[in-house]
Amino acid sequence: MSELEPIIKYKMDDMEAKAFKIAIIWQEECHRELPRESFVRLKKNSDPRKSTLFKYCYKLAKETKGILKDSELPLYVRAQLQILKSIREGEVHALIEPHCLVGENAWKRWKIWKYKYQKAMNKITGCEGISTKAPKIIVEIDKTMEFLEPRGCLSEEGFKKNLQSMTLWSSLGQISYFYVVLSPWIKKFLPADHFEFDHVYYRSSINPQVEEYFRNKFAHEYI
Repeated sequence: MSELEPIIKYKMDDMEAKAFKIAIIWQEECHRELPRESFVRLKKNSDPRKSTLFKYCYKLAKETKGILKDSELPLYVRAQLQILKSIREGEVHALIEPHCLVGENAWKRWKIWKYKYQKAMNKITGCEGISTKAPKIIVEIDKTMEFLEPRGCLSEEGFKKNLQSMTLWSSLGQISYFYVVLSPWIKKFLPADHFEFDHVYYRSSINPQVEEYFRNKFAHEYI
């Protein structure tokens, strides 16, 4: 069953579908940041729109429409979790529940976190040329292969069965945007506007060596 099947099952409109995707991002990020703690999840086998988590995610989708890119949503959620997790009184950190995603304070946390994140990324990348970016891109390509293979996406039939999950997986960082740019199957089966990211940046970071590596790694997509 696709993670996004409830969108079709419950006939969600565009805003509801986005809220549902944010709820999944919340669950993924909580699992990453709070691996030993319980956290609010969507209930299985029921309409997710009735859950508290969905309602806050819907509010977030409405509040940030046009000012927060879909590709930034995992980072936005991560920002809330990491900042609240760092606010501690003894061994106990600040309460982390879905309401932390919305409101003025949430936006302030995002802006502070984003500034520090970009500063850290600038230190890592600096003024690197394409040749020094190549190893990082190759690592992302390898990780994408590791993610797609157990999901049966290395066959054309399996890939097409998971088409509706590709946008979610890319927004969660589970498949790289370098893969999205390079993949013949993505070009063949999904229009470019399915993915919101800086296509120019990713395309300009790819050199012939990376293209050759990708072609060898994903040779099955060129058959």
